[in-house]
Order: sequence, then structure tokens, then C-alpha cells
Amino acid sequence: SALGGLGGGELSRTAKQIGEVSVAKTEVDEMKSAQLEKISGLVHNINSSIRQRKARLAPQIKELRTLRAQYKEVEDRYTAKKKENQANQANFEARVGKLAGEER
Repeated sequence: SALGGLGGGELSRTAKQIGEVSVAKTEVDEMKSAQLEKISGLVHNINSSIRQRKARLAPQIKELRTLRAQYKEVEDRYTAKKKENQANQANFEARVGKLAGEER
């Protein structure tokens, strides 16, 4: 027969099992959907929190950049003056040494 020798009882059991599997699959799909919605909500909350923190930190970051630029200017001036001072000190010490040598 076209049913491959399956009796009516076996077909009924198989149809029942297919129905049970279908119901279980639907339940699993609904749970997955609920989990995805939870995850999506969490991602939205995290992104919102990040945006709020960025907005709160933006003025401080801008000020920090300005201060870093000012610091660099001061540091560059300090380094130049330090080199100038070291050269003057070396020149002074050489002159003192020369004068000390002339005294002898």
C-alpha cells in the first residue's frame, strides 16, 4: 500500500507526535522571541547609558584637550629655557675655569 504497511493506529500516533513536536517547537520559538526581546532591551539600555555618559563627559574631554595643549606649550617653553640655562651654566663654568687658570 502507499502507506508502507503503516496501520491506522501507527499513523494516528505519528500524527499525534508531530502535533506534540509542533506545539513544543512553538513554545521554544516563543521563549526564544522573549529572550531576544530581553536582550534587545538590554542592548538599548546599554547604548542609552553610553550616550548619556558621552554627553556628560564631552565638555570635560574638550577642557582636557585645551589643558593638554596649554601644558604642551608650557612644557616646550620650559624645555627651551632649561636648555638655554644649561648652556649659560656651561659657558659660565668654562669662564670661571679660565679665570681660575689665569690667576695661577
